[in-house]
Amino acid sequence: MKLLRARSAWTSTAPGGVPLDGPVGDLFIHHSAGAFPKDGVNATPQAEAALIRATREFHINSRGMSDIAYCYGFMPSGRVYTLRGHRTGGHTFCCNGSSIAFLFFGTSDAVPREALDNALTSMRAERAHQIELGNLTRNHRIRGHREVGGQFGPTACPGTALFDRLAEIEEEEDMGFADYSEAYAERWNLLLAGDAHPRLEKIPTDDPERRDAALGRRQADVDFASLKGHRDQA
Repeated sequence: MKLLRARSAWTSTAPGGVPLDGPVGDLFIHHSAGAFPKDGVNATPQAEAALIRATREFHINSRGMSDIAYCYGFMPSGRVYTLRGHRTGGHTFCCNGSSIAFLFFGTSDAVPREALDNALTSMRAERAHQIELGNLTRNHRIRGHREVGGQFGPTACPGTALFDRLAEIEEEEDMGFADYSEAYAERWNLLLAGDAHPRLEKIPTDDPERRDAALGRRQADVDFASLKGHRDQA
């Protein structure tokens, strides 16, 4: 899996919408139906960032939104970007305040299979990450945009090629908290050990992007352990 990149990887602007209230029960999958990064699966992060910025400008200038419409973006390279993050969006007309949206950058029916393979691998991992963070309920639904329609009627989004593979995003079954505590026990022990532990990822200081990503992963562990502790005491 490619690491989730912060919003700062593509813009210095503040995100639109307001924070979603706790975990949500729906994850909607979309495609951009046209916007595809230069060089596709071999695109550079710079090219991907430029595409995200162009998409944001289109949503603001042509659709009257305050920001790019979606929560997280998935590139043909497999890289994952925070768009709005865990905030209300403008992606799924019926459910913008009660769901999060994953956006595949490209027309799913027209891209090479490798592009979808990369994106789906990252979607599967990011879905698990969103559960860990408490942004998705354990029994959430994964649905294509076409299942609920758009603001002006039926839509083909996210394209047949991606829609037919949605089951791959949830191939790994959700685990209960008892299973989670077992699966993450070692990870939490390593976190407690701090940088001195030989198996814990060191926080790099020479590269701001790598540093922020590593700190984000460690904070996710702290958040998860805190959440698990509250559930164990309930």
